[in-house]
Amino acid sequence: MRAPTPTSPLPWVVPAVVANYGFNPDREVILEGKLVAMRDAAPHSSRWALESTALSIAQIFRRGSLQEQEGISVAGECGLLLPTIHAEHGVGATCILIGSERWPATTLHVNAGASRTRENDWTQLLNVILEAPDHWRVRPVSELSVERTATETVRGALLGLIWTRHEELALDAAVRYETAGNEHGWEIRAGFTWTR
Repeated sequence: MRAPTPTSPLPWVVPAVVANYGFNPDREVILEGKLVAMRDAAPHSSRWALESTALSIAQIFRRGSLQEQEGISVAGECGLLLPTIHAEHGVGATCILIGSERWPATTLHVNAGASRTRENDWTQLLNVILEAPDHWRVRPVSELSVERTATETVRGALLGLIWTRHEELALDAAVRYETAGNEHGWEIRAGFTWTR
């Protein structure tokens, strides 16, 4: 999502939903989307849009420290960018390679990938995520990201907390800052993860 200019009202994302279903311990299908309310919509246009719609499959290629084994965990996620409602039309594709390592003091994730957008442009993505130890009840998390297109580079930084209430429920909140050329903006995020 493009960061708003300082004078543009921030849109509300209510909600962003990611649904995962595991076929086996190493493979799952993911369906996601964001319902966005635009606070500065033009007259006679919809204030609502369904954005960031995607259907993908994630696969573990190497079982490592995230699976209670030794070494780096390696996974991939590839899928389709689906048509949106009152936003981008067309279909795109995306593929990401994920490397993760867990130590007693921290967990590190490095994600690198590329997308063919719905407008048939190429985008490259790199982000690094650092989490506090998994056994902490409340865990700080940080993320640095770079997304590059043919016309601009978007850089982002995130700081947040994940509160594990119990094995099935975790709550999270974060603040994210993003720049794209001369534009910049802040995001405030809150959500939960429910596992069955």
